[in-house]
Amino acid sequence: MSGLQIKERLAAVLAADAAGYSRLMAADGRATLAALDSARAIFRTQIEANQGRVIDMAGDSVLAVFETANGAVSAAIAAQVEINTASSEIPEDRRMRFRIGVHLGDLIEKADGTVYGDGVNIASRLQAMAEVGGITVSDAVRGAVRGKVTADFGDQGEYRIKNIAYPVRAFAVRVEGAIAKPPSSGDSASLANQPPSAVSPSIIPVSSRSARAAYLKLAAAGFVGIAVILIAGDWYLRSARVGEGTPSVAHDTSAAKRSLLSVMVLPFANGTGDSQQDYIADGLTANVTSDLSRIRDAFVISTATAYTYKDKRVSLQQLGQDLGVRFVLQGSVQRSGNTLRINAQLGDTASNAQLWSETFEGNPSDLFALEDQVTTRIGNSIGREMVIAAAREAETRKSSPQVADLMLRARALDLKPRSLQNFRQTESWYREVLALEPGDASALIGLGRSIVLQLTNFDSEVGEAGKRRWAEGCDLAQKAKTLDPDNPQIYAVLSVCYEANDDFAGSLRAAETRVSLDRKNPDANYDLARTYLNAAQPKPAIELLNLAMSLDPRHTDELDLSLMGYAYFMLGDNDKAIEWYQRALERNPVPRFYSFLAMAYALKGDEAKAHAAAAEYHRLDPNGSLSKTEKVSLSSYPAATREWFEKTYYPAWLKAGLPE
Repeated sequence: MSGLQIKERLAAVLAADAAGYSRLMAADGRATLAALDSARAIFRTQIEANQGRVIDMAGDSVLAVFETANGAVSAAIAAQVEINTASSEIPEDRRMRFRIGVHLGDLIEKADGTVYGDGVNIASRLQAMAEVGGITVSDAVRGAVRGKVTADFGDQGEYRIKNIAYPVRAFAVRVEGAIAKPPSSGDSASLANQPPSAVSPSIIPVSSRSARAAYLKLAAAGFVGIAVILIAGDWYLRSARVGEGTPSVAHDTSAAKRSLLSVMVLPFANGTGDSQQDYIADGLTANVTSDLSRIRDAFVISTATAYTYKDKRVSLQQLGQDLGVRFVLQGSVQRSGNTLRINAQLGDTASNAQLWSETFEGNPSDLFALEDQVTTRIGNSIGREMVIAAAREAETRKSSPQVADLMLRARALDLKPRSLQNFRQTESWYREVLALEPGDASALIGLGRSIVLQLTNFDSEVGEAGKRRWAEGCDLAQKAKTLDPDNPQIYAVLSVCYEANDDFAGSLRAAETRVSLDRKNPDANYDLARTYLNAAQPKPAIELLNLAMSLDPRHTDELDLSLMGYAYFMLGDNDKAIEWYQRALERNPVPRFYSFLAMAYALKGDEAKAHAAAAEYHRLDPNGSLSKTEKVSLSSYPAATREWFEKTYYPAWLKAGLPE
């Protein structure tokens, strides 16, 4: 999207190779080729199911890239288990087994999709270190997937790799300890009597519509055991994403009690009056549970545990006592003619209060689209409500606040309207956290974000002091990246840092990386839209802004609304620009919004309203001027951006009577 023929980016690389391939070919070439084709199909399925892309399958090797380390490790585990299971009846010396290496690092990607660089080289060397049928990952991968994949990591020590300047620490992934073995045929009867998610917290592979549809039909018919076997090698990985240390039994409460953001999704009730529609409620329960795992630092009770409470009358406070969980989401599914109505409510087990509720309606003819929309909105909304409620309680504690309380307070304040005072307060809290825990990656990026947004939104410091602050904020982001490269917030800050250094291609790459790590986060899509506007590309920006607003329509803030106004202003649609800036001003009277309102009115020929908006801009910011607002040089911007400023923006500013 940046228009470059070659681009550098951070990605996870999976490299696999068949062990003893030449020996197997010599023994039975026909059977070996058939086994290789089967293994390739398994790799391709698992790679694509985990948001990866196959780069090459030359000979007996596999090379793939992923947007996240979690996806790469999940695909590697799934492929190994499925390949090993498929060959379980073959004599040991005739089985096709693979070694897999996974690394998270920089790579160079050409326009034709081929990749090069240290990321590929290191993944290949790690593959050679792996045991037959095993997986070896780098320290960067181990850190990125900690708490996201339920697996043991055995330290294999540090290795010097040719042409790599630094040693790489390797870890063996203990696959068998991470994953339950697929059920035998004798298990089918017992599984068929269980609710779908009692078998797995997230049995439906959401990345595969056809597999998901097949599963739902099987579940409705009661053949859950068959469904498990059909998609073995996928479901257990997705269940591992549902909270760190997800309990496998109903009363494992220790992890929930440790988390201030613990939540349980009770099985959605089927209110349609038709038992054949149970699969809709079951699918929603599993998908919402999975989606909530996106909330950083949240503990999500497994769906298997939740199903032990299905159809039982139990109070919120009782659930809190039984499971040590703080929040409970419950809901129902109802059908009226051609409309499916989904109700959801979030309750607080501490106060027994209802914190949030919403009703969604849609056409069941496209059930998957409706489910995705509902689960995304629920995840975005209740994540916000959980943080606010927990932070409110943290603020009432009289004792000196510790790390968890400070982090909650900062996250809750980030959800409020942006102001210099709020940013300075969050900066203070993050510095307190780092004084207690200097290596806390979340606090590092939180502090960097607070500093950078103060500078970009409020011009809080200029001159040498401002330069030092910029350097500190950006250095914090880079340090956090080495500790937690899968944290999407890091790339939000880096995008702004690159932009401030006139590296607009780098800014776009960082914004794209953030979206790839957190596609359902509206803020990630807003930031990517902003980078498009920097490149004078309002049309794709508007598409992203519409998507972002649909992801969480109840919490669109004034800056997000103003981006839409800016996009339409850039397109020359002044009526829509005025409409969006007026909506933004209703939320927060930011001086800059009035400047755009004045320019849009001036270009429409409404001088009275233009001068009134200009006067309001001057009243709110007496020192505001064109030279201050656009103090950065446009020399490094894309040509289209420079042209737009020179031909449209500057003349409109002067025509509106705004101060030069």
